[in-house]
Amino acid sequence: LRMLRKFSACRRFLSSSSSSSSSYTASASPAQSSSTTSSGSSTPSHLDGPELLLPRSGHFYLDPFTPADYAERRRLLFEEFTRRWSTDKQFADFDRHILLVPSAQQQFMAHHVPYTMRQNSYFRYLTGHLGADAMLVLACNGGPGVSDFDTARLLVHRQSETERLWDGGEPTPVEAAQRAGLPDPANSGLYTEDEEAAKFLADQMTSAKGKLALWYNYKEPANGNLDRSLVLAAVKQRGPQAVANIEPVLDRVRWRKSAKELAVMRRAALIGSEAMNSAMRATKPDINEAAVWAVLDFECRRLGADRLAYPPVIGGGQRSTVIHYMKNNRPVQPPDLILADSGADVQGYVSDITRTWPASPDGFTPHQLVAYEIVRQLLIDCRDHCRIGVSLDDVHLYMGQKLRARLIEASMLTEAGASLSSHALCHALCPHHVSHYLGMDVHDTPSVSRSEPLQCGVVFPLEPGLYLSPDCQLVHQEFRGLGGVRLEDDFAIGDTGELELLTGSAALDPETVQRLAGDAETYSASI
Repeated sequence: LRMLRKFSACRRFLSSSSSSSSSYTASASPAQSSSTTSSGSSTPSHLDGPELLLPRSGHFYLDPFTPADYAERRRLLFEEFTRRWSTDKQFADFDRHILLVPSAQQQFMAHHVPYTMRQNSYFRYLTGHLGADAMLVLACNGGPGVSDFDTARLLVHRQSETERLWDGGEPTPVEAAQRAGLPDPANSGLYTEDEEAAKFLADQMTSAKGKLALWYNYKEPANGNLDRSLVLAAVKQRGPQAVANIEPVLDRVRWRKSAKELAVMRRAALIGSEAMNSAMRATKPDINEAAVWAVLDFECRRLGADRLAYPPVIGGGQRSTVIHYMKNNRPVQPPDLILADSGADVQGYVSDITRTWPASPDGFTPHQLVAYEIVRQLLIDCRDHCRIGVSLDDVHLYMGQKLRARLIEASMLTEAGASLSSHALCHALCPHHVSHYLGMDVHDTPSVSRSEPLQCGVVFPLEPGLYLSPDCQLVHQEFRGLGGVRLEDDFAIGDTGELELLTGSAALDPETVQRLAGDAETYSASI
């Protein structure tokens, strides 16, 4: 039985014969995620990406994207960027534009004790480079007739011998430029610590003729080291006539996912779903929230994720009503509910999944089951309302209307609750938005409004919830203090407008959830 379970888990990830059995449009397994473009050519899945050997370090890492992919992303950025400045009166008459996109900065929790670094998503999207203290510099002229960036340089961190000894090797500037698909790799990379890099950036400023615009997030710089050592030093040589944040422009490019991006996101969703099922199986009376967290982390990494997508929410009992509860350190006593909000980070793309299940091996209590079914039906209601042209704000408004209707149908509301409007009732019992965009970050492309109509390639979760504290006067006594119930699945709008469920393998129907929860002995035997 143990071997069969392990074989089945492997087959789900590697066999092209596996498929999802869901009432939604099912996601293909990772090995099935090759897509066919409108021209009939096959787009390779993430499994077809090159395994890169970094020559100086001997380290391998798997990247699903090619240098040509990163070059194409910069081309799309150029198109969006020129559209932005050519239609914005503030920048229409500028003669020169310089764009700076820095990497993340290594942070430390104590002296010589680093946090695990996660790359700045904007920088990784354009270069594929994973090292700290690096920067992409792009520049072009303004006005008509400009077809591409005329300057593209990648500045990377120069490691000391001590850093190489303790941290391992990093790509050279030439290797990083090759990986990023820059047009002249041999002459496109510099070390950020060298005087040549500072001189290059300063020359970009001082040599610009006419009005100069700098596109850079100076209010919240991703890398304080480079902000001080390179950017501010260059600006002192010549201050631009205008400074604007490049990230909203990049958000428009990143908002719609490519076929390759969707393939990676399907894998992140599948891994996150299987990890959530394992967390249910590992549940036993008096389990600590920390143990649920540990199972989620272990299973995500065991199945191939780089890490959890974000610090998970593991709330038992009344702690499940705290929307971003992250202490995750208390035992859960039956018959309380466990609410777990977690996801997997796979090659820079994330999933976002929430499930709620009983801590008791006896399953849901009757009143818990009523609340659970209301939220499950809300998830289906929201799913059915999503289509091209509808915005996430539209879905949230619709969710509030359906929440009130389903609570009335279940006879849960007191007179005070029934007197509230849909908006007021939703704000009281589900105070968060039902959705956000998803991609390289769990709250992806934040400058794109949720009032924007959905388009092909957009990925988002739906996460209706119902939070019933002991002092809630809007529901009858028997429902007060049940805790929080939240259910969250990830969806993508396909090329033809179909809605694809990415997290269909995560248990959702109450019978399956109750069967999984309390199967701790089987789970322990399987690992």
